[in-house]
Amino acid sequence: MNSSGPQAAVTGTGAAANLYTFTIPGGTMSATSCIKAKAGWQHTTGTASTTYTLNFGGATSTTAGTTTTSVAYADFLICNNGATNSQFIQAFAPGVIGSGFFTAALYSTAAVDTTVNQSISFQFTVAGTDAVTPKVWLVENVH
Repeated sequence: MNSSGPQAAVTGTGAAANLYTFTIPGGTMSATSCIKAKAGWQHTTGTASTTYTLNFGGATSTTAGTTTTSVAYADFLICNNGATNSQFIQAFAPGVIGSGFFTAALYSTAAVDTTVNQSISFQFTVAGTDAVTPKVWLVENVH
């Protein structure tokens, strides 16, 4: 559905800032289908602790906070749970290439109406002294 390769670094502001964003067209997800998303990034400037989150239709799922400057990635699974306004979300928290950091999967639920357009975004929050560089973004519809 959507993909992106390496991009220019994004400087933090202390508030959530998008690394990637995509609008999923309404009706794309059936009552039992899923969206898979993969985000890859690198904290390229500074060493402040950074929080990374996935936002789906206004429902936010926190992945993890870290100070690593290695290339990192996270995988997400968002599935309609038998209805187009009920989801379960599984976030496979970031892995960091080169340092072996990996935390357990995180689970949440949402009540987002997928019959209308919904935004999916991957965000980070860090002080204005630091920057994060987008590396890869992939959004797939799984039936």
